[in-house]
Amino acid sequence: MDQKAKAKVGSAPTSGSGAAPVEPPQVCARLLEGMPLPVAVLSSASKVLRLNTPFIRLFGYNLEHLADLGSWLKQAHPDPVYREAMEAFWRKLLATVRSGQATAPQEVRVRCLEGSLRVVEVSAVGVGEDVLVFFHDLTAEWLLAEKSRQDRLRNDLVIELLQQRLESLLPFLDRALEAILKLTQSTVGYIYHYSEETRLFTLHAWSKSAMDQCAIPSPPKTYELDKTGLWGEAVRQRRPILVNDFDAPHPDKRGYPKGHVHLTRFLTVPVFSGGRIVAVAGVGNRRSPYAEADAEQLVLFMSVVWKVWERVVPTETTPS
Repeated sequence: MDQKAKAKVGSAPTSGSGAAPVEPPQVCARLLEGMPLPVAVLSSASKVLRLNTPFIRLFGYNLEHLADLGSWLKQAHPDPVYREAMEAFWRKLLATVRSGQATAPQEVRVRCLEGSLRVVEVSAVGVGEDVLVFFHDLTAEWLLAEKSRQDRLRNDLVIELLQQRLESLLPFLDRALEAILKLTQSTVGYIYHYSEETRLFTLHAWSKSAMDQCAIPSPPKTYELDKTGLWGEAVRQRRPILVNDFDAPHPDKRGYPKGHVHLTRFLTVPVFSGGRIVAVAGVGNRRSPYAEADAEQLVLFMSVVWKVWERVVPTETTPS
């Protein structure tokens, strides 16, 4: 390889006509903007030097948001447990690049500026003392695979539920609640019957972990819709309600009594039968954020649960 071929990327070329050389930053900027992949440039001190337009379009972050790798980790990976894993990944990635070795692409979940989730493949290469980090968007493929996985799991849970003997409502709904916790990877949950005539919720199933954490003496079994807060919005708005930061202010929240289970994330859906809301199911405190796909799976599963109950056990009156 001749000496010209060994020149570093970003070095200033000269022309035989004596034209003024192009400055290295301009060369770097042109190269980055010409790349279709999102790219970030990190300094030897892990400062963010440059982000190309595809990066800003994909994630929403610009240099005002990302001063260094630490600010990226805090915003792109808000979950503390996952962020810890990502800190280890980035340390290993940068150490590998700076030692001159090749890096293997790694699949990473990124929280964008507006709150959406992206799944990307991350790889990097050294350029002088800097590091170019490339992000390949895999979100569409990941969503298809995740939906397929959730569909299979939901079908398996329905089959498992149907294989058990249906004797009475409460044990059946207890098993259904166990299934929706598994389906949504949640730690707490409930199923309430709802009457549109009386506008009352009646508790039928409450997860064991929620019961263990609840310190309210003799918690009520029935609630009036008009006195409910955020969890009643599934009935008032007749649609799923999803909150991934339960501690943040929300116009529909009314707080909860002392001793109530502490919630970090929350998802609740209405259950319809003949155009009327007959029940609500809610789950909470999953480690990762809930998404619209989780609400869809919960709606589909609970619709089957209620239809099974109404058709298979017609002799027992559905509570009102």
